[in-house]
Amino acid sequence: MRGHYKKWAPALLQEHPEWVLSSPDAIASFFAEKPLLEIGGGKGDFAIMSAEKGLPILSLERDTSIAGLFLKKVLSLENPQLPLKIWNIDFDLAYPLLVDYRFSSIFLNFPDPWPKKRHEKRRLLTKERLLKMMSLLTVDGHLRLLTDQENLYLFALKEAEKASLSVEEATSSYHFKDEEPISEYGRKFKEAGQPIYCLLLKKGDAQ
Repeated sequence: MRGHYKKWAPALLQEHPEWVLSSPDAIASFFAEKPLLEIGGGKGDFAIMSAEKGLPILSLERDTSIAGLFLKKVLSLENPQLPLKIWNIDFDLAYPLLVDYRFSSIFLNFPDPWPKKRHEKRRLLTKERLLKMMSLLTVDGHLRLLTDQENLYLFALKEAEKASLSVEEATSSYHFKDEEPISEYGRKFKEAGQPIYCLLLKKGDAQ
């Protein structure tokens, strides 16, 4: 997700360390609960809904302006007890800092498809990145991709096969369950009746 630059966003993020993560080591107790990890948090709908259900979640959002909008939404809830942390960082930069921590599930909700062939290496679903993500999961953990882009779905499936990952589900007709946490784009595509592709990968013995 991209948006217009918000000049106020960097300062706002710095003003709220209770929500915004600067270093994983600062909140080791949070990671003891084996939280969820969302890569590409957008404006926060999925993470907030998950946290409201009592599910601890760390949401990475690399775009500072979008992370600022995410934080504004959290602050408007006036609920200081939500088990939620926002981290304004790219996954490639976050990964080396997360290698000692484990997550029960990883979610990629409608990531940027980078559709052009020359941008293929920028996609979050490359073999190399998938292997890194899977290494962060608990033994029984899962990684789930949702996308409206068939080409990205097929690319991810191919990369998962290259990495010898265990595919638990691969469908072009994903349906959200009642009360299931849903992202802004997920809600948009659901209401429009657009096909939603889902790839669910299971932690394997090799990871």
